[in-house]
Amino acid sequence: YLVAKKGIYTSFHRTHDLEEVDHTDGLGTKGDIHWLKKTFQEASQDAFGMNINDLAVMGAKAYKTQIHLTIPEDDEDAIMQVTRHLVDLCMPRKIAITGGETSIHDTIKGMDLSLTMSGVIVDKRTNANYGDKLICIPSSGIHSNGLTWIRKLFSEPPDWATTPTRLYDDIVGKNLPINAAMHFTGGAFGKINNILPDFSTAYFHE
Repeated sequence: YLVAKKGIYTSFHRTHDLEEVDHTDGLGTKGDIHWLKKTFQEASQDAFGMNINDLAVMGAKAYKTQIHLTIPEDDEDAIMQVTRHLVDLCMPRKIAITGGETSIHDTIKGMDLSLTMSGVIVDKRTNANYGDKLICIPSSGIHSNGLTWIRKLFSEPPDWATTPTRLYDDIVGKNLPINAAMHFTGGAFGKINNILPDFSTAYFHE
């Protein structure tokens, strides 16, 4: 989808005329727990998942990303681990890492990792239709939401609190007859209304 040229900054030109979409998201307060436990691989997957999953539900294929890593102290090993794990996630998906920034903030106690990811719409999914079947895919845990409560409830965060976000692009990113999809992170089930037809509702049952 792009041809890059090396320089002080990476420049590129697109090789397509498809509709594009951009998305930015990050770890939130889960970054405090990742930094405490040094779970940098899981942190990388969390930040990656927050973006690739939302692109997938829109029927978009990601092709490039930018990285912003904020940490409380200069830690070369942490920076290299995060970078390596993000490369491992991007390479098989043919996503180019076109740049980024590392910020050292001694006023914070945890880390934050945010990505801005660009994709092209290959299978547009905008709205469900009356009579569509609703299929729910279970999560791998609490993802990157609800960590404020976890930190309040536990003096020492449990190990399961760092379970990384499941990557759904291998499921909803396939060429399947999906009219609409929604990634329930922040807003919970109320977000289903964003894709339902007017004057309709969804019923959940086992």
